[in-house]
Amino acid sequence: MLRAKRDSIGGPQGSAIPSLGDFEGRAFVLRVMATVALSRLLRRREADGQTELIKALQRAIERKCAGAKLPGADIAAASKYAKEVFDEALDRAGRSAASRQ
Repeated sequence: MLRAKRDSIGGPQGSAIPSLGDFEGRAFVLRVMATVALSRLLRRREADGQTELIKALQRAIERKCAGAKLPGADIAAASKYAKEVFDEALDRAGRSAASRQ
């Protein structure tokens, strides 16, 4: 993968232009990290707190997308993707809570 400090770390230099595989790998890692972190956070909240948290995160995502001047279609796509991650995290948090009982 492309390294931010590729020139100062030593070893073989990375490619200046990341490949599609680099992007896919990073996106996969970020999704896994977000899902695990969010599911652990949701496990520590009651149902009402979970809903509030997800709504706050959704608003923050939409606000950041609008601040980045993304077109409406891209904001909608980002919001849809966030909902998929939230649903997956809620599912994992629910399964984990059920397995502890």
